Amino acid sequence: MRSCVSIRCDILSRYFTALLLFLHLQFPLNTYSIQYSVNEPAFNHRRRGIEPEITPNYSRTGGMGAEDEGVAILSVGSKKNLHSNYNAPEVRESGRPCEYSPRDKMASHAGYMRPLAKVKSQPTKTQRELLLEELFSNYKTEERPTEMLRTQTVVKVHMKVLAIYSVDASTMDYYMDAWFRQTWVDPRLAWNTTEGFKNYTQPLTSMRLKVMMWLPDLFFRNGKDGYVHKMTLPNYLLRIYPDGGVLYSQKITMRFACQMDLHAYPMDTQTCEINMGSLAYTLSELKLVWREMIPVEGWQKLQIPQFYTPTHFAALDCNSAISTTTASYTCLTVTFSFKRQLGSYLLTIYIPNILIVMVSFLSFWISVDAAAARVSVGLLSLLALLTQASYMATSLPRASYIKALDVWFLFSVVFVMCVVVEYALAITLLRRKRAASGRIDVCRTVKVEVEQQPPAYQTGHSDVGCSDGPGRPSDNEVKSCLGINTEHTNAKKTSKGGRGLTQSKVDSYSRIVFPLFYVVFNIFYWLHYLVIVNQAEEPN
Repeated sequence: MRSCVSIRCDILSRYFTALLLFLHLQFPLNTYSIQYSVNEPAFNHRRRGIEPEITPNYSRTGGMGAEDEGVAILSVGSKKNLHSNYNAPEVRESGRPCEYSPRDKMASHAGYMRPLAKVKSQPTKTQRELLLEELFSNYKTEERPTEMLRTQTVVKVHMKVLAIYSVDASTMDYYMDAWFRQTWVDPRLAWNTTEGFKNYTQPLTSMRLKVMMWLPDLFFRNGKDGYVHKMTLPNYLLRIYPDGGVLYSQKITMRFACQMDLHAYPMDTQTCEINMGSLAYTLSELKLVWREMIPVEGWQKLQIPQFYTPTHFAALDCNSAISTTTASYTCLTVTFSFKRQLGSYLLTIYIPNILIVMVSFLSFWISVDAAAARVSVGLLSLLALLTQASYMATSLPRASYIKALDVWFLFSVVFVMCVVVEYALAITLLRRKRAASGRIDVCRTVKVEVEQQPPAYQTGHSDVGCSDGPGRPSDNEVKSCLGINTEHTNAKKTSKGGRGLTQSKVDSYSRIVFPLFYVVFNIFYWLHYLVIVNQAEEPN
């Protein structure tokens, strides 16, 4: 009889358990944890014929998380639980309380655990996330790191020059690619003395920190424009160390202005600088200083078109130079020099220019009678020089002073112009010489005719002093012709039938004088600009 009742109770308990699970699935309700406890051993109850008393205990726990989901499990008792001092495991789920019913009592005999409903569990935060919340919970980005301490904030600066290019003398500027690093200490971000985070020694690195923390308002006074590289992500780094140290690194491209002195162009040495400072903070609030060890360094493979690679970057402090009537501001400068390479200018300007001038000197060996050839050589040489000079003038700024290249073009044009003037002088003297030679030929004819006359005629002719006929010359004309003939005796010997009249003594002298003066000019020109001026422009 007792076994039949037990079987029926077991069947009913399973039925009500299934019904309870169905109701929970269809109408999920937040439940309380139910703990079934047995007051005394089950065999004592059975021995007395009394059912064991099961007391439910309720406890409200936990809430639903925002990220993860879990399963609420109802732990119910079994027959095995009724024969031992065993408390069934608890099921905890937040929600409003529900009443304990006989269904729960019968469900305790099911002997298994089944899911009730899906709920969200509490998310687990990492130590790094907790640290960020701790550091930036009361952080103010508009305050300097040491503003509350009423002390000066010191920012150390370091630069690594990656490239210098597009050095333009016409616009007087240049481009630079560099890694620009700033370091400072922010006591508000230190956690090495904070309980719970002392053992966390990894630095905090994130791109989001840029909008969460204070950054120095550094700017470049002689900068024209620039940008931060964005391939493949914005090229900047923010890193916070346990002691509050902050590293802010950027890869930038800037165009800087540079006041160039072009007196010795293209044999010049230019000295440029980078001037940086704080835009809003005064020197008492923010001070920029160079890093102690190699504050500015250049890349080993640094190459600059048309210039020799700078070997030294001078990092200077110019705090005393930047001041106004109201306050003084922090200031740092980088000074470096680069010397222009002369090789390309020798090949494109100087050597072609020298050849043009030497070609113009060849006209001294051309016959004076070849007027077309000599004039063409002189004018074409002059036109080539002027074209070359005008082309170079477009690539240089208009300066109020004379540059070394201007001096070179000026003297080259002067030499070619002198060649043209020399030809005009030579042809003029040659024409005069030819006119005088014609008179000599006439006098020769007169002398021959006079010598062929009889002596009586010659005596009577000299006494009368006039000509007996219209075709005979007078005594004065004969004497004049004879005098001229005597003076030009040497010319007669060298003329050899008039061939010597095509040669000019001016050309003979010019063949020596012009090349000699041109060589002397080159010696003084190169000696002055390569030695004297170059030594004066060398940076200390």
